[in-house]
Amino acid sequence: MSAPKSSRPGKIKSYPFLVNRELAAIAACIAVLMMISVLFDAPLEGPADPNGAPTQNVKAPWIFLGVQQTLKWMPAEIAGLVIPILSVLVITLIPYIKLKLVPKTGLFVVIMVSVILLTVWGYVS
Repeated sequence: MSAPKSSRPGKIKSYPFLVNRELAAIAACIAVLMMISVLFDAPLEGPADPNGAPTQNVKAPWIFLGVQQTLKWMPAEIAGLVIPILSVLVITLIPYIKLKLVPKTGLFVVIMVSVILLTVWGYVS
């Protein structure tokens, strides 16, 4: 008598197949970033003035532009603490949330698009 066949497909090892694809993706991203850095100069200004900081057109590093943009509309406690903490918690809890109407990827995309839009808006304004 033969053993019953499993309905599970055969296992595929992640190395070297997946690892090779990930390394190729990393190399491609690095190549694109290097080309962008060669083609476009950084928007640097003159040396800093030790007598005082400029009060106009001061912008945060690009990663904080979304927070800076929300600080224009809301109190500092909400825009600087509550919203970023809730955003990180929601992104962290996405795998554990059981949503029937909106897929998890949709929730992630909405959060990421809002972060990107606020960052671009803060950079442009």
